[in-house]
Order: sequence, then structure tokens, then C-alpha cells
Amino acid sequence: AFTLAEWWLAPLAGGGHGSRDTSRFHSVIYHSIYCETVTQFYCSRRAPKDRCVPSLPDRCPHSRLCCIDTRSRGSRMNVNVTNVLLRTLLALAHLFHNLYTAIRYACDATYRWFTEPWRAGTTAELDTLVRTLAKANKIPKHLVIVLGLCDESILDCVRIIGWCITLDIPYISFFDRNGFFKKNEINLKEEFARKRPDLVDHITWNPHAKAPSQNGVIGSKSKINVSLLSDIDSKGKIVTLTQSLAKAVSTGNLESEEITDQLITEKLQIKGMPDPDLALIYGYTCSTHGVLPWHTRTTEFLMLPMYVSISVKDFTCLLERYNKCVQRYVGINQAKPVLQVWGQYAKVELTPPTLKDIPAIRSGFSRLIHAARTGRYRDVTVREGIINTLVAAEIYCWFFVGECIGKRHIVGYDV
Repeated sequence: AFTLAEWWLAPLAGGGHGSRDTSRFHSVIYHSIYCETVTQFYCSRRAPKDRCVPSLPDRCPHSRLCCIDTRSRGSRMNVNVTNVLLRTLLALAHLFHNLYTAIRYACDATYRWFTEPWRAGTTAELDTLVRTLAKANKIPKHLVIVLGLCDESILDCVRIIGWCITLDIPYISFFDRNGFFKKNEINLKEEFARKRPDLVDHITWNPHAKAPSQNGVIGSKSKINVSLLSDIDSKGKIVTLTQSLAKAVSTGNLESEEITDQLITEKLQIKGMPDPDLALIYGYTCSTHGVLPWHTRTTEFLMLPMYVSISVKDFTCLLERYNKCVQRYVGINQAKPVLQVWGQYAKVELTPPTLKDIPAIRSGFSRLIHAARTGRYRDVTVREGIINTLVAAEIYCWFFVGECIGKRHIVGYDV
């Protein structure tokens, strides 16, 4: 009824359909009904009759009867001034943050501009990669470089491919939504052959578009598989699969009950390429940018710093962070909790500590108890204190789940 009244009476109010006067007329209707309802309820039950006066122009002008507004005009002006000041402070905070970020990036870019030629001519880059490889307990088998809305750099991709060959990462993929690298695949190959001619024979380009090789080894040379992906290989592939399945069901070639998670996984699986272990986002925002949504369920996403060029130091630092990450998704098939309240969080996070974690937990508790008894909290760093506190909270939660909830058979297993 309000919509019809607005549609038919808005031209009479002085404006056409969809104009500002229409929205103003819409607010007038709701404001009038609201004032009448609140006024009648308030005046009939709670307010004395002498407070119910005819509406004045500066109060509810669209109501025949209204209660007196207890707020003065000065208080309303103070509220408006406060809102303006808060909005101004917020805008200034954003401005100073953007200026600080721009100055920092400019200084870092200038520093790298002068130091990168010297580093490229020395063995410091190779030494950094070798040290990282020696210290790492795990190296990602499949690395994805996600390029966001920043300018794509072929030279950075050439350097990253060389680093992955040194670190013995068997699969590396470059993803961008617009298909920049697919369109410039020839330029990328030529630039790599010009910069690193000694590594040309160690690369297999786009293995998912060719017949899969045996374990990534051809002859006696180990091959690094480099894939160039775009939106067609991620969300576009899901759309194409959905259309094909719908067509198969409509024609009777496929039953709707046959469409399962396993079938979709088999159809979306990229041939000759495992799921990504690590994704490095090279962009201004921390977003996946739509990279392989069906294959990144257990992928670790990290941000690359935005500079003129990617440095080997930043690259190895992110690999060290990935090396320290502990993924407990193995417990999904082992524990299988029947707790429906926590849902997916319970399936991923409710994994008991392993036997290897017990000595570290015991030493952490011993240090906390010793510090509490002696009062020497300076011996424990802030980082160790936070970690030990989180470990203690996790152990307490596990004790509560096992002894209190598990005994009542709410969770389908005991600790």
C-alpha cells in the first residue's frame, strides 16, 4: 500500500517517479505513521494529557498529534558538530595512513632500485636460497602466485621460476583474472630464455594442457611444471561444469542423485597438477582473487610485499613462515566428531596434540610455573608467554571436551 501510494502520489508532491522527491515522499509517509503510532501509545498510557499538544512546525510536521520533543535545538547542534568532528578525524586518519604507506613504499622501492643490480651480480641470492632450503623441514610441492590488481611483471615471474628451480619446487602456477600471462606466454618464454638460458631445459610449460608425464620426470632431467592460469581455469570451469551437468540431467544422460562431491572433484581436477600448498598474493588487498576455489581448501595464503620488484629475501621469509605453519586437517579422517554446533570448525580444529608436542608443552608449563614461583617473569619473553598461555588454554579445552562433554556422548570420541 505504501509503495502504491508513493507511485501514484509522488508526482503530485512535485517530482517524478524515481526522483529525490519520491524518496522524500516515501520517508514522509513512514515518518507520519511512526509519529502517530508512538504519540497515541505514549499519550494514552504513559504521558499526562497536558503533554499532548498539537504538532508545531519544528516538530513532527506530518503528524496531527505529537509529544513534545525534550531535546533542545542546542543539543541537536552539539550532536551534529560531534558527528562532523568524528568524520573529519576518520578522514584524516585514513589520509595519514595512506601517506605513510606511500612514503614507505617509495623509500623501499628506491633502496631496491639501487641495490638489486649489485645483488644480481653476486652469489648472495643463491646463498640465501640454499640456506632456506637447508633449514626448511617442508617445501611446498605446488606454489601459486596470485597477481591481484597490480601491474603484471614478466621479469618478476622469471625470477620466481628460477628461485623455485633452486628450491626444487616441482609445481608453480601464475594466476591472474584477466589472462595476462596466457596472452603473453611467448614473451614470458623468450624473457626466461634470455635471462636464464641454463634452466630452459628444466621447465615444462602448461602441463595440464598436455598429456601428463610420469611423476614429472622426463629422461634424466627433473622438470619444473609451470602453469599459467586465469579465471577460465577457476570459476569459469565451475560454471562450465554446472552447465554441462544440468544439460546431462535434462537430456536424461545423468541422474541428479549421481551428482556427488566425488564426481565434481574428479571433473574439476586439473590433470597432472596437485592441489596448491602455498599461495602468495601479490596485490594491494588480501584477497584470493578467485584462484581455484575448489582446490584451495587446505592452501596457506600469504601476502607478498608490494614493491617495484620482488626480492629473494621477502620470498624466503614467506617460505619460512609456511615452514612454521602447522596444519591439522589430518584429524578430519581420524577424529570425525559428531558435534553439530561447531560444524566445520570442529572438524578442522578438534585434533588432539601429538606425542611430539608433549615435551614442548611440558617445558612451557615448567617455565611458567618457575616464573610464577620466583617472580622472575623477565626470563620469559612476551612471545613465549603468549604461546604458553594459548597452549594451556588448548589443553584445558581438550580436557573439558574429553572429560565433560565426551562422557556425555555429545562428542563421538574421547581424548
